[in-house]
Amino acid sequence: MQKSILLSSLLSLICLSGLAQSPWSLVSETQTNNYYSIYAVNKDKVVTTAEWGMLFQSNDGGHTMQAYQLDSNFSLFYDVAFLGQQHGFAGGGCYFTTDDCVENVIASTTDGGQNWVWKQIAAGVGVLADLSVLPDGTVFALGDYNGLFRRQPLSQNWDSLGRPGIIESGAYTGMQFLDTKNGFIEHWTFEAGQNLTHLLRTTDGGLQWTEVLTGANSSQQPFYYFLDTLHGFQLSNNGQLGRTVDGGTSWTTEQAFGTSEAILKLDFVNPSVGYLSTWEMPAQIGRMYRSTDGGAHWSLDLKADSVYLQDFHFADTENGYAISNYRQILRRTGSVSTSMPQSGSILSITPNPVYGLATITLPENRTGDALQIFDSLGRMVQQIELAKGQQEITFLTSGLRAGIYFLAIQGQADEVIKFVVN
Repeated sequence: MQKSILLSSLLSLICLSGLAQSPWSLVSETQTNNYYSIYAVNKDKVVTTAEWGMLFQSNDGGHTMQAYQLDSNFSLFYDVAFLGQQHGFAGGGCYFTTDDCVENVIASTTDGGQNWVWKQIAAGVGVLADLSVLPDGTVFALGDYNGLFRRQPLSQNWDSLGRPGIIESGAYTGMQFLDTKNGFIEHWTFEAGQNLTHLLRTTDGGLQWTEVLTGANSSQQPFYYFLDTLHGFQLSNNGQLGRTVDGGTSWTTEQAFGTSEAILKLDFVNPSVGYLSTWEMPAQIGRMYRSTDGGAHWSLDLKADSVYLQDFHFADTENGYAISNYRQILRRTGSVSTSMPQSGSILSITPNPVYGLATITLPENRTGDALQIFDSLGRMVQQIELAKGQQEITFLTSGLRAGIYFLAIQGQADEVIKFVVN
């Protein structure tokens, strides 16, 4: 089921105009397949989806890509996401009735991507183009035409939750679940000679949906991103960034970037650190911006000619990957931000990912008297008191759901590390 393809390794740096020392480099390029979506499992391991029923995986920072041919009858895989290091999912299918392929396919792995199995979860033309994998193991899959599906923890079955709010003239274009109850879906329609984007919200896990916003939109791509159930962003084709603090009902807009820059994607690694990509026409310049204050301010992280960054994903606040021009893998290996932990802060947490029990080694010069644990939404879920002079603590994760967490020393903003509970 798998074959090795050694893609040409391009070790030279991209032309990074405007940045004296860029953390980005071009690590590989394919001549045979188009990449669509990318996921950084950790700083060295990355997985991409591709056409012709294929997935690609690298364990060496994107330099060597291993091809996995799941089935020659799939037209493409589109989205991919992992829960921890071992459990991954990819959504695929085909767009047209004339295609000789399998529609609405989910592939999954339980061994870190070494082996994949697939199943069709719905009939009818369509691609499962958006996945949300939650820390408790719940997985949502959105088909562009077939609606929403859910797989609950420990189950192998997919439940159809219907077609939220859509009418026959449109297609689903984006999905984001914040937890098992709260999520957002976008769908595009063509009504009365006009393209419209509809933003829907659920508070009961996708059973019922409320339309919170309808607006004109000339593009059929996701244009919303939410940090939590109230705070979100609205992306535009003219460099404007919208913000909401009421769950998407009302928005304020600012000219955050150049008027010729189309905002392609926005994603946050944690509640503070996020990245945003744009494409400037007709100059054909790709840019990546970075925020360390929850999106209040953005700084230029990458600028390159003829580099179209259609997708990216980060393993942590400094290390990530992007797909450029559907054929290239870019890697970011930047230095630690001043707002993130410096060398020698919390010395170690082992193992990471954590499988039940972990050992935390503390810095000698700490001033805080407690360890605080935050989930991926920035909510404190546990606090552990520390004895004076204590240098090591054994930490049991049985009370935490699987997912990404952040460990901080109370009162020391720069003492933060990220860990994964499996």
